[in-house]
Amino acid sequence: MTDRSAGIAISIFAKGEVFQDFKKFLASPPVLAKSIKGHDLWLYLVMSKHAINAVVVQEQGKIQDLVYYISKVLQEVETQYQMIEKFVLALITSAQRL
Repeated sequence: MTDRSAGIAISIFAKGEVFQDFKKFLASPPVLAKSIKGHDLWLYLVMSKHAINAVVVQEQGKIQDLVYYISKVLQEVETQYQMIEKFVLALITSAQRL
């Protein structure tokens, strides 16, 4: 595929309904919800090679509302941690910021 034909393919894709829906989704980021007293809070920890993330959500029925989000880019030394060490780092970072 040449650069010109790739540009044409992208142009055709950009006019499609799927692309328009995707643009709407990206343009409306999720808003943090206020936590409601008496409802359980859930903490999800996510670790990758270069970052750790934590998300606090609150369940209302089958819907989970985003309450708080934490993200940290790992320093060079931290990228060499074992996965369990990254998990503990994510947990400690979450506890400190909450």
